Amino acid sequence: INVRVTSVGKSSIYVDAYGIETTISKEELAYGYVDDLTKLCEIGDKIPALIKEIDIDNNKIILSVKETRPDPFHGIENKYR
Repeated sequence: INVRVTSVGKSSIYVDAYGIETTISKEELAYGYVDDLTKLCEIGDKIPALIKEIDIDNNKIILSVKETRPDPFHGIENKYR
């Protein structure tokens, strides 16, 4: 799905997912270390996200941006054998 960034914090970003306000944690934004989330996105940006989990009991949607991209570490063990 495509979500719109509504706020950028230190450890997560806040997004609007079709009228539902939710967060995406720093760990779900990129495969590598990110010290400043504003380097990845700005308020108003539309970014792709994957729905990882829907928790109806707690009214939460868990999203991931990094899982919409190829894993850069996939197959690395074969490359360095």
